[in-house]
Amino acid sequence: MTEAGAENGDGAGAGEGQELMPGVTLHVLERRSEPESFAEYGGRVAFKLSCHDRADGLELFADQALSVRLGDGDVVPGVELALRYLGPGDRARVCCAHRFAFGLSGRPAKHEGERAIAAEQDVDFIVAVSTVDPNTPVAGMALDERLREADCKRQSGNIFFLYEDWARATRCYAAALKALEGAENEEDAAEPDTAGHIHSLLVDCGNNLALAHLRLDDPKKAEDACIAVLSLDPANVKALYRAGVATKLMGRYDEARLALDRALELDPSNKAVVKELRNLQAKRLEYRQKDARIAQAMGAKLFAKQEEGVVNTPPSIQGERARALSQSPASAPTTQPKETSGSDRVPMEEVASTNSKPLHKRQLASSFAVIGALALLGAAMAWFATVAWGPDVTWGEWW
Repeated sequence: MTEAGAENGDGAGAGEGQELMPGVTLHVLERRSEPESFAEYGGRVAFKLSCHDRADGLELFADQALSVRLGDGDVVPGVELALRYLGPGDRARVCCAHRFAFGLSGRPAKHEGERAIAAEQDVDFIVAVSTVDPNTPVAGMALDERLREADCKRQSGNIFFLYEDWARATRCYAAALKALEGAENEEDAAEPDTAGHIHSLLVDCGNNLALAHLRLDDPKKAEDACIAVLSLDPANVKALYRAGVATKLMGRYDEARLALDRALELDPSNKAVVKELRNLQAKRLEYRQKDARIAQAMGAKLFAKQEEGVVNTPPSIQGERARALSQSPASAPTTQPKETSGSDRVPMEEVASTNSKPLHKRQLASSFAVIGALALLGAAMAWFATVAWGPDVTWGEWW
């Protein structure tokens, strides 16, 4: 039986457990620190973590090195709570119900020697604390401390990334990038090693952030992360590839083609880029075919309406056309052209005035309607003035 299994058996030598909250119990196995050295909220704690099945003590994973800032949620809730009662050199067992461990999703096995953690599985953690740092705001850190902070956030993000916890991964990578804001412009960043370290962190975290956003179906944020990387490294194939994927998902196929073509130009043997270009070509063909089908359907409806004589035709003309069509050729009145003498011809001015009479009538009716509306508005304003200021106020004074 493993050490954890023996301790689970009777708790000998572990002391009485302390229930931190229902579902989380702390058993201190070895105490080397004083209470004043315990980790505080916002402090950074470096420790090693092992995990065992509560039922049979079977080891699920062992000696995972972590460095987390308390309150950031970079480790399971039960362990984060227990770390506030531990100091440098302390070692403890933390018994967690599943809701304070890996919850309803569990955790897959990704490394050799690991075992998958099932959903709703209660577990015991063995925590061995190495160092505890006080709470220091990132804004007040020196450049080397900010680099360390960014490194820790990147490592936490990589762990979440590995186990496909995309939401927590994006949070960690975003925090790492925030810690590095303006770092490349500081005086100490002029040293080649420091500048290279900053550049590597910005590019790696940006690329991983883009992929995590893609996994969360957020192509716009993925595109923004890629743009930030390409502003530092225009020839970065990962950023170009992920920018192509993001713009394709947003339906911007021409931009996607440009990004993917550039990525393939830089790395002709990249299978992922070649595959995505094929997918893009198929997507563009599908889009064009769909567009053609829609246009064909709209054209068919338009022609059908034109044959019925109802396209952009006023109702009066539609009625005349319907009556003309209903008449048979035999019954339709026939008119023969009649020659007119010069005295019988009607001047064009009279024809124009005759044809325009209906239009003049409509314009006249519209004018009367406008005049009537203005009269009503004036009466309403006069009534309002009388009510508001009394009958002694004249219209000119009110206006």
